[in-house]
Amino acid sequence: MNPVNLSGSAFQGNVNKTAMICIGAGLILAIAGIALNQAAMLPAYLVGAMYVVGISVTALFFSALQFLVRAGWSASLRRIPEMMGWFAQFALLILLPILIFRNSFFHGIEDIPSKAPYTNTPFFIVRIIGYCLFWFWMHRYIVGNSIKQDSLEGDYTPTVKNYKRSAPFVLGYALTITFAAFDLMMALEPHWFSTIFGVYYFAGNFVSTLSVLALLVMSVMNTGELKGYISKEHMHDLGKLMFAFTIFWTYIHFSQYFLIWYSNLPEETFYYIDRTKDGWQLLGWSSLVLHFIVPFALLLRQDVKRNQFVLKLAAFILLFAHFIDLSWIIIPGFRHHGIHHFDIMALVAAAGCVLFFMGLLLFFTAKRMNAVSGLAHNDPYLSESMDYFS
Repeated sequence: MNPVNLSGSAFQGNVNKTAMICIGAGLILAIAGIALNQAAMLPAYLVGAMYVVGISVTALFFSALQFLVRAGWSASLRRIPEMMGWFAQFALLILLPILIFRNSFFHGIEDIPSKAPYTNTPFFIVRIIGYCLFWFWMHRYIVGNSIKQDSLEGDYTPTVKNYKRSAPFVLGYALTITFAAFDLMMALEPHWFSTIFGVYYFAGNFVSTLSVLALLVMSVMNTGELKGYISKEHMHDLGKLMFAFTIFWTYIHFSQYFLIWYSNLPEETFYYIDRTKDGWQLLGWSSLVLHFIVPFALLLRQDVKRNQFVLKLAAFILLFAHFIDLSWIIIPGFRHHGIHHFDIMALVAAAGCVLFFMGLLLFFTAKRMNAVSGLAHNDPYLSESMDYFS
């Protein structure tokens, strides 16, 4: 197959335009929210960082997972999440302010002697740097081999290496995303813990990553740069994954809540009590409706997954729901900084940070189109992916 050059394409132009809109709107909202409530700065930044770092790293996981299971259907669209995953290399820069001002973000984290061996600042810094280095390595290896394959027609050595070594990378992703959730979000409540909190964070990230991918796939279908390679069948499969992992997110969310509710231990229940009063229940119920009920109803039928309007609507709703969910987790944890009840300005500032970082992710995704082919054109499973046409 021939490479597909997306540099200067209408698709790249659309992604760049969207990136600029997100960056501009994000800056306006973030500045406005923080100006009206300075206490919103730290939680807003943390929401934005966890939102976009999670999506970019999970895009790498998506690519590694395709190699692990030797998926044929995704070969023609796999390069898009790989370009999204390029942004994961900048995760350390995004998380650097959190490392520098750790004690400002996480109040009282070192005041629990029994947890000090884990929660002390030096070990925290080492862990975060370790996660970011692993994600950097994951991009360099998995995506690097995928790109190497483009120039080796008939020689599938890079792809075979990815088949063999994607398993440890998927395992490493699972561990790093789990402990990143512990260290950067669960640590906001140092007396509380949940053993499935990492899975909960992963589920939200995966649904959101699939939503961004679906939006980009539909955009490139409409501009025609990958005509003959991507069809409604691929769109349908992305819709099925979005539907499945929406249910998975709900299952994990309910499991975490139900076990804490049933045991009714004060050292566990306070987490939900604080988030179901003082206006925070609005976010909690909104998250349930937008993260499960609405997308479940939208994506239940087979035919609607092939309808671009419905799939786009579901994708935007799920992306907004993920923002609401992370805000519900993170912002109430800053009550020691003066946010004692639901604060619309804190939510506005958080939305601004999310849009700003999403704009950066899309900007670098578009920039990556100048350097690599938009299609993994020498992938051994590409012909199988093209056979998906209806």
